[in-house]
Amino acid sequence: MKTTHRVLLADREAADRKAIRRLMEAESGLRVCGEVSSCEQLFRALRTLRPDLLLLDLTVGGEAGAEFIREIRRQVEDVLVLVLTEREESLFAESALRAGANGYVMKSEASKLLPVAVRSVLAGNVFVSSAVQQAIFNRLRGMEQEQGTGAVRRSVGGRTIKPRSRRAKARS
Repeated sequence: MKTTHRVLLADREAADRKAIRRLMEAESGLRVCGEVSSCEQLFRALRTLRPDLLLLDLTVGGEAGAEFIREIRRQVEDVLVLVLTEREESLFAESALRAGANGYVMKSEASKLLPVAVRSVLAGNVFVSSAVQQAIFNRLRGMEQEQGTGAVRRSVGGRTIKPRSRRAKARS
């Protein structure tokens, strides 16, 4: 018998919850067991509905971000948390993963990646899109591409420095 995984949707926007619900209900073996739009509703639903997976837009927790994920983990240890957000910055993704999220997907990529991300997280993997992976990798390496020039900058001791030009290197 095939297992049905219970999914809880947490997003302030009703239209987003509706779109996510449609995506989840199109997948076999997944059932949306509830929807919430506030922090209070979320914690109540986590205790009463006992979902396997929480699809979480961090705006439900206000500005708390990573601390919000940690609190979810403290209260309900066994729920898998897949962050679904509009925040593209690698810092948000990295802090969400460090706080205990099992995955991070941009809403702009949801129609294409969400079913894959959900299956991956339910299988015990961590999922982040290739764009977010690259952003995290670049940040961890301390490198950024300068817009338009292709010159690489490196972050050292909290400062960003540009490589010296060939002429400057020749003079030294």
